[in-house]
Amino acid sequence: MNQSPISEPTDTAFGRRDYYRKRFDLPASVEPYANRIIVKVGAIAAITMPEILGKWVLEALVARGTESGPVILHTRTRRWTFLLEPDIAFEDYELYAEMYRRSVTIAPVGASVALPAPTDPEDGYRTWKVLPPSMFRPSAALLVEIIRDCARQHRGGNE
Repeated sequence: MNQSPISEPTDTAFGRRDYYRKRFDLPASVEPYANRIIVKVGAIAAITMPEILGKWVLEALVARGTESGPVILHTRTRRWTFLLEPDIAFEDYELYAEMYRRSVTIAPVGASVALPAPTDPEDGYRTWKVLPPSMFRPSAALLVEIIRDCARQHRGGNE
């Protein structure tokens, strides 16, 4: 299990939200009815993919000398969500369809992305796969390009 970057006294949904805002420049908020920490797509982009494709994409980012930015691991579905700079055309439905064929989801503007939280159950629904040491988030357009490259190299990106 990953070790929490926040000390126990501030380890509440609101304390973690504040930490995400200050340390990672994530425009996080807390959904009061669910006590979940979320970030809205628009201020950031979010692209989710199967774990194996996520590994290939992460390796390709490193090979290019680019940080990955924050990556969330969905522990039950074994999918990874990359949080990115929102520099893609969110209204490009051909792109959504292309990515869907690769089991990749681009979250639409206005969607809520749940962030790892101390209020998650003990086994956790989500955890940080990569919690970077900076506020950097890579370009969503670059990630789409890398997904395409990985899919070509690995025959579909779903093995």
